[in-house]
Amino acid sequence: MSVLNGKTLSPQNDLRLLEDRFSFFKDCRDSEILRTDKHWIVGLDEVGRGCVAGPVTASAFAYQLTEESLLWTPPYRVIDSKRLSPKARFEAQTYIQSEPNFVAKVAECSPEEIDQINILQASLLAMAKAAKDCLINIPDSARIWVFVDGNQMPQLKEVFNGRNWDASCVVKGDSHSFAIAGASIMAKENRDSFMKRIAADVHEDFGWETNVGYPTPAHKSAVKEHGLTKWHRKTFRV
Repeated sequence: MSVLNGKTLSPQNDLRLLEDRFSFFKDCRDSEILRTDKHWIVGLDEVGRGCVAGPVTASAFAYQLTEESLLWTPPYRVIDSKRLSPKARFEAQTYIQSEPNFVAKVAECSPEEIDQINILQASLLAMAKAAKDCLINIPDSARIWVFVDGNQMPQLKEVFNGRNWDASCVVKGDSHSFAIAGASIMAKENRDSFMKRIAADVHEDFGWETNVGYPTPAHKSAVKEHGLTKWHRKTFRV
């Protein structure tokens, strides 16, 4: 496993990260590589590790590396989801979902799974699940390059068994890689929407429509008054 660092957010930057990791891509813009082989970028990220309620949610965001993709200029800000306003994040999600050249899948691990295997392992498992779902849309013949946010690698060997692939962790990847940023946006939008939905349905006292499960003072006060719900992580201190 290698750990990479990038500098800018754009489709071209995913290529730059590849150049750092794999020397034969250094001149790919002027070579036959992109015209003769199918190469796909897959970014993996998760959200919800610091919450005390709700699932941990991960996403896989993928696109084919082509000469055309290197010229993309995203019409919306595809950056680390934490740096986007809710409106900008929703616009970016809509853009990702409507773009036929993108593949985006979301997966999660429940509070019960988190309590059983711990939050780190649940986060990694959710990313592996999302990657597996993403593979359905990637041709068997493709060469796959996986970028994982952070410095911990999910168990991907079984996921990519029989595929031509390689993977690297990217420290602060949601601020450096276009693919990881896309995954970050999809994961956060899906998780936040889920927490708002269950807040409106059954748990409005906990304020999940605004804190989405993070241990804010209001959330902690609601736990003291009403106790834990089925959506709380019982191994977490509230």
